[in-house]
Amino acid sequence: MKRFFGTMFASFFGMVLFVTVSILLLIFIVAGSMSSSEKGAELKDNSVLEINLSELISDRPDWDIISSISNAENPTKGIALKTIIDAVYSAGEDDKIKGIIIDAGVAGSQSTSTMQELRCALKHFKDSSDKFVYAYGNAYSQTGYYLASVADKIYMQNEGEVMLKGINLRLQFFKKLMDKMGVEAQIVRHGKFKGAVEPFIGEKMSDANREQYTLFANSLWNEIVKGIACGRNLSTERVNEIADNLLSYTKDSLLSAGLIDGFMERSYFVDTVLKDMKIVSIDKYNTSVTKENKESKDRIAIIYAQGEVGIGKGSTSEIGTENISNAIKKAANNKKIKAIVLRVNSPGGSALTSDIIYRAVVEAKAKKPVVASFGQYAASGGYYISCAADKIYSDPVTLTGSIGVFGLIFNMEKLFTDKIGITFDEVNTNKNSGAGTTVHSMSEYERSVIQKSIEDIYSGFIKKVADGRNKTVEYIDSIGQGRIWCGTDALRLGLVDELGGLTDAIKGAAELAEISEYRISEYPEQKDVMTQIMELIGENSSVKTQQELSKVFGVEGAAIYKALTDVRNMGEMKVYARLPFGTVVE
Repeated sequence: MKRFFGTMFASFFGMVLFVTVSILLLIFIVAGSMSSSEKGAELKDNSVLEINLSELISDRPDWDIISSISNAENPTKGIALKTIIDAVYSAGEDDKIKGIIIDAGVAGSQSTSTMQELRCALKHFKDSSDKFVYAYGNAYSQTGYYLASVADKIYMQNEGEVMLKGINLRLQFFKKLMDKMGVEAQIVRHGKFKGAVEPFIGEKMSDANREQYTLFANSLWNEIVKGIACGRNLSTERVNEIADNLLSYTKDSLLSAGLIDGFMERSYFVDTVLKDMKIVSIDKYNTSVTKENKESKDRIAIIYAQGEVGIGKGSTSEIGTENISNAIKKAANNKKIKAIVLRVNSPGGSALTSDIIYRAVVEAKAKKPVVASFGQYAASGGYYISCAADKIYSDPVTLTGSIGVFGLIFNMEKLFTDKIGITFDEVNTNKNSGAGTTVHSMSEYERSVIQKSIEDIYSGFIKKVADGRNKTVEYIDSIGQGRIWCGTDALRLGLVDELGGLTDAIKGAAELAEISEYRISEYPEQKDVMTQIMELIGENSSVKTQQELSKVFGVEGAAIYKALTDVRNMGEMKVYARLPFGTVVE
């Protein structure tokens, strides 16, 4: 029977792996052939650069195979924000480029911080040249319209729509679901505003959490309103009136409110507005121009720290114990690299991993300037890894701060015993050998020990921030307590030094390093496709699945799978602080 199950599972995972790898190989072969057809294309006169918002714009496109599989339902090609911004700056000085069009298409939700950085680049393009910026779309999301508002003219498809209604910030609460499942969230935390755990212990926001989210949502919306008002020559009061009354939802109101300049089909837009101009994509344009100074030996390293701070080695979508710290060390020891820019886009995570990266930053800082640049968010662990930098840049709408710590252990005794019918018995050699398990509630002593650990980690956290920001521990504690801030507030409070995007951070790093000409090196170095495929094939799929189950259901949940696959030894649940929180902002 054991052989039967072993053979069955091995055959199943083997088949899945074979089909997956085959599909991936086909995708990359086709994509490679398509991209190679554009290489070497010569840019023609009278061209227009197109920015396509249908593509997912991120700090660094995720080429990790596992993550690509999990995102199979949204195969939209990704593009790096820096790639677009570099192209915009180059286009401003390129005589062959006459203008830029923002193609909103049916634009999905792009982060406000991403749109803000791109908007600044487009405004610079307009201010520094006599060239135009036009926008055309079938529909505009709120962030898409925020970007489009920088354009000289905004056009739409005849039956299109604009989503302009203000910020709706939602939190999901799981308390009722957990009660039905028989799962208890045992929380140990420090900080009045540490709302990351509230979804597990309540059914609505606490007063403190509502206070901080209200402030953040209003700060975010004020930035959007300010940009739209300036771009469309409207008052901020008028923009809020439009949003309050959903005036952007009707065709007549769009024109009368001054939100757009006209309705037309795309073919008509191309034939009449652009006339004989040739539209060129960002990818095609980048293959036709040289943006870097190839003669300079000096370099500035950009280290992309994106995703949750985890406890594994890390990947392109997760900050781990090795990938970011090793990248920092490698850049610090490279004599050609004169400064480091740590680009952070993380809601936080493991306190231990955050501390490992923090120490790597401190060591690197002793050798060369280190500048931090905040994108969509740099919260909790995301701020932890950055606080020692020589200088910190933040987008005005960045969600940052959240300087606080919590511990979370699920008690799933009722789930396993009452709902599933699994019971447990145990033998202990010491009084607290069973500490940290998920099959019974923690004792008061165990809770007190964990509380002391949380307090120690928090004390260390605020001390590091105080040292890095040249503030007192008491002051950092007063603005800490797990509270989130918008970038504009973070500047006022001294948590960041300047408002600006990645481009500004790179320039700031060059100034600190006292260099004027340089090339960019990006870290962590990305693995090629074949290396990822071979590593995937070489992994033990049973162990990998077990690890993924452990992250969701704990040791006991993974034990069910382990029993079915004849894995003999049960592990032990690890308790660690997780700092991110889930929100929906639109």
